[in-house]
Amino acid sequence: MTEEVWDNPVDLSGKTFNIIKCYKSGSGETKNQEENGFAITFGFHCKKRRQSFVPSASHRIGTKNERKRAMTGSIQRKGIIYYAVIALNGKRKWIRGGPTKKDAQRKLNERLGEVEAGTYKELPKTTFGQFIAIWERRYADMSLRPSTKNLFTDTIQRLLLPAFSDKQMSAIDTGMLQDYVSARAKIVKPNTVRNELTVLKLIFKYALTWSYVRNNPTIGVERPEIEKPEIEILSPDEFERLLQHSAMPYRVAFLTAFLTGLRAGSSGAYSGVMWTGTQSRSM
Repeated sequence: MTEEVWDNPVDLSGKTFNIIKCYKSGSGETKNQEENGFAITFGFHCKKRRQSFVPSASHRIGTKNERKRAMTGSIQRKGIIYYAVIALNGKRKWIRGGPTKKDAQRKLNERLGEVEAGTYKELPKTTFGQFIAIWERRYADMSLRPSTKNLFTDTIQRLLLPAFSDKQMSAIDTGMLQDYVSARAKIVKPNTVRNELTVLKLIFKYALTWSYVRNNPTIGVERPEIEKPEIEILSPDEFERLLQHSAMPYRVAFLTAFLTGLRAGSSGAYSGVMWTGTQSRSM
């Protein structure tokens, strides 16, 4: 009997196929007529009339190589996103990979490894908005200082919820967060974006701890660089003129900073001067 080899893994559990004719050959081999591209042998006699048979998950379908291939899953593309697809309990499970085939292959390998080890667990179907309520109840309300919690809550309500509220936690990946960070970096200061990313990291840290995601998508997100302003340094001649026009105790403070490299606060403390922004007063 000629064996059919399928190009893609096929899960037959729970699906109905019409067997048109099957019979015992002279050599004792059970055969069936091919329909819709699938040649299926069940090892029993069928009546010579059209009938339906629903194979169960326990049936050994196809050759050994075919079964092995069916366990490996497949990579599928939808739009610009690649997905890992595996068959679990008779259903096809689509797992978001990323913009490259390599991303999907990595996710596929991870899930198949979990299935083989018996550690695979379905993630809760929880949106970002739903998880925020859980995160606030379990962590923020109990562990954050009121001032910190207020800052985080403001960031979440104004920015993060509008961007991610209806998205499944398991569907939010590094690329999605990078797009958010890059878009924000075009309209606000780098420090502001970094603070928003800090909140996201804390949220997904606990999402991973509580098994709402399998990995932390904030790891690998590139932060915007902070441009450090150029510092103008006085020349020796300029510093000498500064000292000539400085009264005590500021003269001592300037000289201490110049000779030791101490910061303004430290040099002022040694010379009895307290600096407040651009103002100063004697202590």
